[in-house]
Amino acid sequence: AGAPLPKPDTAQAERLARRLVDGAFYLANNPDLAAAGVDPVDHYMASGWREGREPAPQFDTLAYCLTRGFTFATQNPLVHYVRNGGPARPDPDAALALRMETLAPYFDAAHYRQRLPGPQAEALAGASDAALLRHYVAEGWRARVSPRPDFDPAGFVQARAGSRAVGDDPFFRYVARALDAGRAAGRLRPAPGAGADRRYGLAGGDRAGGLRPGRAPGPAGAAGGGAFRPRLLPGALRAV
Repeated sequence: AGAPLPKPDTAQAERLARRLVDGAFYLANNPDLAAAGVDPVDHYMASGWREGREPAPQFDTLAYCLTRGFTFATQNPLVHYVRNGGPARPDPDAALALRMETLAPYFDAAHYRQRLPGPQAEALAGASDAALLRHYVAEGWRARVSPRPDFDPAGFVQARAGSRAVGDDPFFRYVARALDAGRAAGRLRPAPGAGADRRYGLAGGDRAGGLRPGRAPGPAGAAGGGAFRPRLLPGALRAV
């Protein structure tokens, strides 16, 4: 076998990364930048990567950083991808497993069970906590069912409506960004910043203090039901 090809140097990798930024996608998912009339490629390469903004639909920044053990706050994920390769976005099974692993310490199965709409609550009446987590990751988040008492998915999405579109699970996005920022211990405290994101302790693109674990999936909890009614919860995530 021949020798492996040399990695591109930083300047080459940055030039190649620029070509991978999907400008139309970037502006559509960042209405604040579209309104400001910025050049999407220039913005991403200058500061957007550090804010955790997604450069293209084929690239999953959070999954890429979590699986490679570095933070987008210090390295441009797209440049890292160009230099090192690997999956730009995990396949569906890998994505499900990654999300379950990431959310397991912070998911409150008993609370989720109580918030499920009637038909789903009946169907999952005997489900284990791990099965409830799988249900949330696979489909529950789409209905904005709350995963723990102090996190309101609808409020999170509403708080970001003017800056970034939230097209996937808001709780995973919240937890993954906090973990990616390297602040995974202790209590999530309000961070300096302005705007509605203060209520979630968010600033500078979802960076936050640490998260205390909720009830990790284990034995099945008490059965319960009732429809989910979104509430805007002030303050930060706390232990449950």
